[in-house]
This record gives sequence, C-alpha cells and structure tokens, in this order.
Amino acid sequence: MKFKTKMALIGFLLITHLTTYILGSVINRKLMINATVREFKVAEAKVSIGRYLEFRNIARYINTKRYDDAKCAAESSASTRYDILKSCLDDPECKSVIEQEAKIMTPEVIGKVPLGFTYIKSKLGVKSCE
Repeated sequence: MKFKTKMALIGFLLITHLTTYILGSVINRKLMINATVREFKVAEAKVSIGRYLEFRNIARYINTKRYDDAKCAAESSASTRYDILKSCLDDPECKSVIEQEAKIMTPEVIGKVPLGFTYIKSKLGVKSCE
C-alpha cells in the first residue's frame, strides 16, 4: 500500500472515530439529562403525594368540624418538617444550601422566633397527639 493511501486511510479512520465519539457524547449527555429530569420528577411526585395527604386530611377534618384532629394533623406535619429542617441545619453541607432561605422564610427553625405551634415529639418513631 502506498504512503498516501495509508495516510488517507488513517485520516479517514481518525475523522470517523472522532465524529462517532463526539456524536455519542452528545447523545449520551442528552439521554442522561433526560433521565435525571425524569428521576427528579418522580422524586418530587412521591414527596407531593405525602404532602397532599397531609393537607387533604387537614381539610377533611375541618370540613367535618373535627378541629382537634385538624390541629393535631397540622402540628404533627409541621413538627415532622421542623425535624427535617433541623437535621439539615445540623449537616454543614446541607446547611450551606438552605441557611439563608431558612433565615428569611422559617426563622423559627433557626431559633430566632418562637415556633408558634405545639411541637410534637416522636414516640418510638411516631408523632402522636395523645
């Protein structure tokens, strides 16, 4: 095989391999982004189901004039969210992400103002008003 033919073949192989690599990287990146977005949507939906149930139950208690049950459900939910936020604020990595927002929106979690509701402690991992 002549030198020019070998060089042309090498050049052709380099270009086709490089093109395939770049195209594959672009396609894979798009697939990974789509998969990540889908996973975030699923995670958000799962959290939303729980939050929906909390608010739905409170609304049903109010509609049936079961105000003590509504108050209990609201305080139990608020206490659970409070625990989650406090746990995050105890973790330096998590704290650095939410601290500024927490200072503005939930100063009670940082201890700047009183809670404004009755905190319900967990008993054996369950929050109960009884």
